[in-house]
Amino acid sequence: MSAHGVVFGFGTHPGIDDIPELLRMTQQADRDGLDLFTLSDHPYIGARLDAYAALGFVLGRTRHIAGFANVTNLPTRPPPCWPGR
Repeated sequence: MSAHGVVFGFGTHPGIDDIPELLRMTQQADRDGLDLFTLSDHPYIGARLDAYAALGFVLGRTRHIAGFANVTNLPTRPPPCWPGR
């Protein structure tokens, strides 16, 4: 992320068929010096990518750009259960 208070990036809502385009766009944004990209978490829409899996996939193939889920569907993402609790 940039050291100053202003950041630049883009948001996207990728579908299952959009994986190559999502990777191409984020890699280009990374090369162009954008700070971040965002995805929305919509696990109830079957044609959309899982936001957290997509973030890990893209961030593993970029160098500087940050990524985050700009919306998280909490009812479908319960906290993990720890053994013994």
